[in-house]
Amino acid sequence: MEKGTFRLLFLILGLFFIITSYIMSYQLLRIIILVLGILCSIISNIIERKYKKIAIIFYTFIILILIQFIDYINIKYFNKEPLLIYNVKEFENIKVYDSIFYRVWQCDKEKNEYTIDNLDKIGYFCDLDYVNSTNINNYAVELITNYNRYNNTYIKLNGIIYDVNDQYIILKTYIYKNEKLIFNDNLTIKIYKNDFINTLKVNDEIEIVGKISKLGNKTVYLEDAVI
Repeated sequence: MEKGTFRLLFLILGLFFIITSYIMSYQLLRIIILVLGILCSIISNIIERKYKKIAIIFYTFIILILIQFIDYINIKYFNKEPLLIYNVKEFENIKVYDSIFYRVWQCDKEKNEYTIDNLDKIGYFCDLDYVNSTNINNYAVELITNYNRYNNTYIKLNGIIYDVNDQYIILKTYIYKNEKLIFNDNLTIKIYKNDFINTLKVNDEIEIVGKISKLGNKTVYLEDAVI
């Protein structure tokens, strides 16, 4: 069989697998078929190339960009579950899919409804009303000892503001002694300030949702925060 025939065959197979992956619903099978489609498409474009290593890099890049665009359209207009993602975070009934150029929110895992956050500009998106809140004191041990479990996930907590500066809203664990509020260092939460939380002051009681991004010396950092 001639190289031209092989090339055409792999091109047809590649297109077939890619299109099929966006039509199907079962996620694992979609990913497998998409990978096959990408491989077949790359092979079809390098069979007759002299510099195959360069061709592999070039066509892999081009094909991935095209598929990313198709994936974006499929999510935005057909409410299909994202395919080209590198991380998935779950928070109670919420799923967040991280892709290269955008983030996708699924606010109810039982519903095929997706919202695209272009360049991660929205921050926290989903409705907070049905998400349970936990007091900061109840997180004092859990967040430190099981940090790997919570890293890059969203939590909803309530507490009292210990301090405010140009960069952070700071919460600390606390107790009441003789009706006096006393903060302690069992756990410190530093929340990166943004447009949603730049009007708060010391001793305000708040309930906030944010993504855990870093841990250091009993201090947990939250980003994408919203009240």
